[in-house]
Amino acid sequence: MAKRLERSKKIEIIWKINYQIFNYFLDYYREEKYWITFKESWDSAKWNTHDALYISEKALSKFLDDPTLNRTSKAENYSGKKGSRAFVNEHIIPFNILIEKYKERFKNKNPSFSAYKKFFNQFNKICFVWHDEDILLNKAGYKKEMPSNHNSLEENIFARYDAVEIKPIRTKFINPSCLFSELGERRNAGCSLHEVISQIIDN
Repeated sequence: MAKRLERSKKIEIIWKINYQIFNYFLDYYREEKYWITFKESWDSAKWNTHDALYISEKALSKFLDDPTLNRTSKAENYSGKKGSRAFVNEHIIPFNILIEKYKERFKNKNPSFSAYKKFFNQFNKICFVWHDEDILLNKAGYKKEMPSNHNSLEENIFARYDAVEIKPIRTKFINPSCLFSELGERRNAGCSLHEVISQIIDN
């Protein structure tokens, strides 16, 4: 029987494997002038190579105010559209933009492992937003784009959120299940929004 790995060990392996894969992508690009972008090739990194989870202030407030809500609640039960979740797990920087930036930064030379990890920790930001906040982003044209007036990702990774007034909170959690388990405990304890923010924020 295969040994069952702890999540932290699995994530460590994912970091290492993706580093080798993305180096191959860069090598292939230099040789063939073709940049591999199809979805399946990046999915493992997309959802696992980050250093913290975010949650919008509105999403957090909704969760604390309604004991029927959980991470996988359906949006249609909370005045949202059918087929969507109430809490949408979305990238603060659209992942297609991140992929392109990765190519541009390292197209001449493959990064060291530390440089690769720094890149994803800096730009691969995942946030739980309330379903109508996700609709706002899409209606504003920011599903896969940054606002045209933003200068650089290094200067402001939150340009999309600023444009539609989403307030992200950086938490001390990496695992979504752990984040929502903690939020559930705080909700059951009757903690206020301000109290919960102070308890989950990444200092």
